[in-house]
Amino acid sequence: MSQISGEGPLQQARDAWADRDLWRAKALIERAAESGPLGSDLARTRLLAGVIYREIGDSAEAVRHLSDLMDGWHEYPDDRALLEGSAWYNLALVHLQYRRFPEAADAYRQAIVEFRREGMRVYLRMALQNLAWVLCELGRADEAVATLEMVRAGRLIDIGDTDAEHRQRVVAAYCAYLERDYRGAIELAEDVTRPDETKPDVRSNA
Repeated sequence: MSQISGEGPLQQARDAWADRDLWRAKALIERAAESGPLGSDLARTRLLAGVIYREIGDSAEAVRHLSDLMDGWHEYPDDRALLEGSAWYNLALVHLQYRRFPEAADAYRQAIVEFRREGMRVYLRMALQNLAWVLCELGRADEAVATLEMVRAGRLIDIGDTDAEHRQRVVAAYCAYLERDYRGAIELAEDVTRPDETKPDVRSNA
């Protein structure tokens, strides 16, 4: 576990989160919030708190911290350009985790706008693929396919990125499965035995 003498609670919370010690991370991020951070530290405390609470399963607290982050851009205006995409993306993950699909779709669309502006190609690709997954769940297969095509059109999958390519095929296969196109699902997935058991990408962005 990462422990560096002299670290503040925000960095300690980030280290504990990176080590997947989520309950220690929760205690530390609460300590960070209680210390009265300002500016960038306040923004990053709210973002990380939202991520940690989502990952421990506290939806209400996750939404509260992420909403506080986005309601408070005037307190840290220089951080908005860097963090707004992450804020929307993590809020979408909360809604996705609790199967609030319309809200997840709206949040992913906001994240996509910001990731395009920020030039964050990896997270743009992940947001598009997750949005496609959500659209599949909502029964909007045509929109889901069009969203996946944006990944191709934007050349967001680098040559040799087998994980991203696999994710693209998994989402397409899942959508085909939900549409009862079982032959198409099998052909798309190839190495995915049960498309119904696959899951969207829920890695946080903090």
